[in-house]
Amino acid sequence: NLANFTAPHSSRHPDRIINSHHHNSNRVVAVTVATQENDELKALQRSAQRAGIELVVLGLDLTIDSSEYSHHWKLRLLKRYLEERRARPRKQNEMEELVLFVDGYDVLLTPAVRDLPRLFGEHFHGARVVF
Repeated sequence: NLANFTAPHSSRHPDRIINSHHHNSNRVVAVTVATQENDELKALQRSAQRAGIELVVLGLDLTIDSSEYSHHWKLRLLKRYLEERRARPRKQNEMEELVLFVDGYDVLLTPAVRDLPRLFGEHFHGARVVF
């Protein structure tokens, strides 16, 4: 799932709309939800590091009842994260960011993920969210 939002200040928390006219200056930030740091999450973290992509992990060490754990719960965490990000002041020369929302346990990232801003700008010009 790809999401892009209007970005503020901290480069650790993305939420900026991609402008396809400047897509070469954009960076990709992967965001995931994981409640446990297991081997699968560690593999995702290593793959993000090798790909040169920042990975933000939401929900780590949260205690949640299994009946409450759902896709909706993950999206609420993502939404809150992006809203908090949007509320921060934006740096003047801050690079635009494309947020890639990924599963925390079934995904590995490759260096090709850095091509996403260009591809997003070419194929989804003006889109705010792509699933």
